[in-house]
Amino acid sequence: MAQKQLTTSVAQYIATTQFQDIPAEAIQIIKNAFIDTIGVAFAGVKEESVQILWDFLQEEGGKENATVWGKSGLKSSATLTALANGTMAHALDFDDLNAKSTHAHPSASLVPAILAAGEEVNASGKELITAYFIGLEVMGYIGRILTYNHYHIGWHGTATNGVLGCTAAVASLYKLNVEQIENALGIAVSHVSGTRQNFGTMTKPFHAGKAAHSGITAAKLAKKGFTADRHSLEAPLGLFKLYVKDSEPYITKEIGERVELLETKLTLKKYPCCYGSHRAIDGTTRLLAHGIDVEKIQNITVTGPVNAFTPLIHKRPKTGLEAKFSLEFPISLILLDQKLDISSFEDSTVLREDVQRLIQKIERREDPSIYVETSAIDEGYIEVAITLTDGNMISERVTHPKGSIENPLSTEEVVEKFIACVQTVLTQSEAEQFADELLRLESLDNLDGIRSFL
Repeated sequence: MAQKQLTTSVAQYIATTQFQDIPAEAIQIIKNAFIDTIGVAFAGVKEESVQILWDFLQEEGGKENATVWGKSGLKSSATLTALANGTMAHALDFDDLNAKSTHAHPSASLVPAILAAGEEVNASGKELITAYFIGLEVMGYIGRILTYNHYHIGWHGTATNGVLGCTAAVASLYKLNVEQIENALGIAVSHVSGTRQNFGTMTKPFHAGKAAHSGITAAKLAKKGFTADRHSLEAPLGLFKLYVKDSEPYITKEIGERVELLETKLTLKKYPCCYGSHRAIDGTTRLLAHGIDVEKIQNITVTGPVNAFTPLIHKRPKTGLEAKFSLEFPISLILLDQKLDISSFEDSTVLREDVQRLIQKIERREDPSIYVETSAIDEGYIEVAITLTDGNMISERVTHPKGSIENPLSTEEVVEKFIACVQTVLTQSEAEQFADELLRLESLDNLDGIRSFL
């Protein structure tokens, strides 16, 4: 494909893809993504970052076109609502991810953007599903060109690639034509930013909200006739020239030649923290069966592929937010408390003397012999080895943690997680009714039923 046609090709894909083009298996994955994303957002309503954004929305006002989730009682513009809901969806780091193509947490931005814009245009369930499919496929296509190196050097794909996915999804809902979509993508490219340095702060979940906000903004402006460079992906100063490090964009297929949602799928999380630690968490949980006396632990070595620990930037966390991006904290807490859940990530828990003492005994080790094709946080294996003071060593190796592509949560397990999460706000009966509504998303003529639970 000629480089000069790339943005146009993506725009044509967005403009022409319809519900009937979506494989049945992908439709169920998308419904699970809606269920999971809304659930973890509700679970995050009490997070300080969410409360600050709710105050911000009340101060800023905005046309009341969309509903702020979590029974907040707030309505605002689609853009501000998406900002709040996207941040809420990523606040606990309990939302899904796609490590192999988008290099992002796609649903935390896509679902809030789609529902906010969907309320504005009174979209049907099929239109919502189509918008998600388009957004994910565009993110997967662009993410493959950016490569994992984009993430590795410090960019956060949820904040960067997420803007393009949300723009594509909302352009579908707003029914933009090809020229308008080209302009929307050009506007979106000027919103691309967000670094991993902010992991462990409120700004990390804000990345998802900002991507949703920017995607709606780009699509709205383009629909009104706002212009941008219409070759913004492949142009000499475009996205790929600036964000693909030290190489030309590597393009082997046109968009639509593969179905990213079926090829790389989504990872739905079992634990409310960075997925980079989940194999180690499962390995540590298995080690509990050995009846370990924590006082007799001499040291703990966690071995994985090169770059397996890239997102886990806090080796000595001091806050609950930092602990979500730590390898050492969840391992220590499981050994001490035999559990890890939403309530585990409190500042007071992280600062416990026994936790901090055990953290000091954990060492990371990267083994270049562990083969990885694309993503080290999703491929190869992690081994947790504990050496005791008597010299004995016990270890567990995990390749596919619960929730991974190869060991996924079933739809029933996704619904169970959803019901547990939304009961921070809804009753058991309301939670079950809400889940039923989302499970039949493709049959909904409008959003009235969903809106009643938000």
